[in-house]
Amino acid sequence: MNKYMESEEGVLMNSTESGIERVKKGDYAFILESTLNEYYTQRNCDLVRLGGFWDPRGYGIGLPIGSKFITDIFGQICF
Repeated sequence: MNKYMESEEGVLMNSTESGIERVKKGDYAFILESTLNEYYTQRNCDLVRLGGFWDPRGYGIGLPIGSKFITDIFGQICF
């Protein structure tokens, strides 16, 4: 699939936003990381996500030790 996408003119998008706009115009499917896909489909009633997750991953947030943001971020994520 990667060879096809690289060899065909106009298949690859420069940004997520340009991919989403092309999908909205029709006749185009956009492969997108699942978290972003969920974000865009929840905010656009004219979009739909097909299938399940291909590569489920966990995410981490890197902060320096003693960061003033640790309590705020932890509080938002866990509560």
